Amino acid sequence: MLLARHTSARRGRAHDGKVVVIAPNLRWCLDGFEFTCWNGEVIWAAFVIDACDREVIAWTAVANAGVSGSDIRDMMLEVVKKWFGDIRAPLPLEWLSDHELPYTAADTHRFASQLDLIACVTPVASPESSRMSEAFVKSFKQDYVRVNQISDAKTALYLIDSWYEDYNALPTPTRGSSALASRVQKGSIAKPAGLSGEIRVTTTYVFLHYGV
Repeated sequence: MLLARHTSARRGRAHDGKVVVIAPNLRWCLDGFEFTCWNGEVIWAAFVIDACDREVIAWTAVANAGVSGSDIRDMMLEVVKKWFGDIRAPLPLEWLSDHELPYTAADTHRFASQLDLIACVTPVASPESSRMSEAFVKSFKQDYVRVNQISDAKTALYLIDSWYEDYNALPTPTRGSSALASRVQKGSIAKPAGLSGEIRVTTTYVFLHYGV
């Protein structure tokens, strides 16, 4: 059987291994992780972290179902609207993720373009792998997931926003020394105080979506 040659060009930046940038709002990194509650229920989470100051600017989490492409697109729109007060970024901004399907779906890349986000992908085994996101996940699990009593999914989804808020409030070495300075720079752009969340319970899973 003959297969048509794949000719589509790769999107995104060169694979030079550099993820950190010198100023906020130049590159946002999208990644995800999962953890298991004491009763065996699994939480899937996705987050967006600024590649300058390591502040987590948006997140979403679901129980008993994986994070979908629709969840990612909702988070994209929410963070752009609440960070910049518009449905488009004022300047093209890189949106860096790995090759997980919800992150790289054609609908997600098209939607990113409409928001003036430049969708970039990085292979997990590549030198360009986003070690920043990986370091955050490791720290987040160590400092929050493993030290809290997470009896079930509902408890985890109730607690997770306070964990992100606590992480963002402390300019720890995990976030880098530029965190506090960049908050001053970002202060010129309207940003809502605090986060809001809503729990939706269906017959199959509990869903909690948090924004900036």
